[in-house]
Amino acid sequence: MECEKIRELILDYSEGDLNQSDKLGVEKHLKECKECNIYFEQSHKVWNLLDNWHTVQINNDFIPRFWDRVTTEDRKKGNAFDFFRNLRPNLVSGGVGVIILILVVFLVNILVSHHDNIVFTEGDRSDEELLIEFDRSITKETAESLEIYGPWSDEIEENKGG
Repeated sequence: MECEKIRELILDYSEGDLNQSDKLGVEKHLKECKECNIYFEQSHKVWNLLDNWHTVQINNDFIPRFWDRVTTEDRKKGNAFDFFRNLRPNLVSGGVGVIILILVVFLVNILVSHHDNIVFTEGDRSDEELLIEFDRSITKETAESLEIYGPWSDEIEENKGG
């Protein structure tokens, strides 16, 4: 027999529910196949452990007492403001101070001008001059040929005053 078929029959074999030919086939295969033999031993150990399982006896009033306790614990939790009520005043004032400090730093950072940090290099200056020269040298015909890149002609007419 194949291993897959033997593994299906192992439970019935353990309980003695197989006919004689299947029983002999399983026994023969278990002697020849090490993997199936290990599978049989492990499953046999598990079934023996389950046979020794003892259930826990509970009192008849366990379930009502359980739900009463759950209800009591839920009432103890309270609402979100109970958390703040139970904190020490120093901790609350410290937290408020930290929040105010963060807001002040954030607002100062937004309101202070950052123009002092801009660096204008010689490369930037030469690029600026090149753009100015390009703007002066462009004609209406050149601008029309550049329209595929965007609306240049309107800006050129405005710059030339025409």
